[in-house]
Amino acid sequence: MAKLDIGLYDVLDQPQMEAHATAADVYEEHIRGAQEAEQMGYKYYFSIEHQTSANIDVDPVIADKFETWRNLWRQEGHPAPMPRTFLTRHVHVAETDAKAREQAEPHLATAAFPEAVPAGKGRDIIGATRLGHGPGGMRGDDPGTPERAELRRTFRERANSFDFWVDNGIALVGSPETVARQLQEQHDLIGHDILCARHMFGYMDPAAARKSIRLFAEEVMPAFA
Repeated sequence: MAKLDIGLYDVLDQPQMEAHATAADVYEEHIRGAQEAEQMGYKYYFSIEHQTSANIDVDPVIADKFETWRNLWRQEGHPAPMPRTFLTRHVHVAETDAKAREQAEPHLATAAFPEAVPAGKGRDIIGATRLGHGPGGMRGDDPGTPERAELRRTFRERANSFDFWVDNGIALVGSPETVARQLQEQHDLIGHDILCARHMFGYMDPAAARKSIRLFAEEVMPAFA
């Protein structure tokens, strides 16, 4: 099994936007800075994290972006070692595949399981943050950039299909043996160095999330030691 570094990390200090910035301002700033950040990343030896790819990207897209970044970094002639790569994914582990799916599915395919979201919660989030009201190309008929079109497809598909999450590596769900296999297959494709496993997502029972963490630590992580 490949080695994966699973731990606690701090990100580099970055200049902060002014306190009065709205969520829309933050989103626009991210879009404007994405390409510049990627260029700076391989030129100035930055680690490859969110500036190069989005954690919601499906595995094949992330693999392509990471490999593009690595090739550009090599072209700059930097000395080894190459900066490490970081990936965040939703993870849920239970005793069996069936139980893991039963516990996780309502909190992933939320459109297919509206009863899993407490009444009014979705409206509250949108009203407070304006999430879901991004610039042109994110909603409506405007296709926007190819990357936005792909992200929009991902958001649409994942809201309705648990299988889309798992088949595309956005979520790793199953028994310890299944999750270990999923992790290995994902690593073989992407070649990342650090995995951030997000066990608490949606409105999952905290007790189930804690048990998932324990099973992951005791029965999945040893395979990558």
